[in-house]
Amino acid sequence: MRATSLGVIYALGVTIFGGFAQFIVSGLWRMSGSFYAPAWYVLACGVIGLIGVALFKETGEGDVDSGRMISR
Repeated sequence: MRATSLGVIYALGVTIFGGFAQFIVSGLWRMSGSFYAPAWYVLACGVIGLIGVALFKETGEGDVDSGRMISR
């Protein structure tokens, strides 16, 4: 189940951010006239990813290396 969920999430992310990247960057380039539009797009996606990681909640306690995890 975990592998399927991870695969679906990965596929959606690649489809949305990778599949439409050319259209988004082209639109940004036309609107701004800047050659830095692709860099700004990549930077914005990175910031969104970092915000997502920061919002994750820790679901276990204990030392991962020892293999002892305490679930809540």
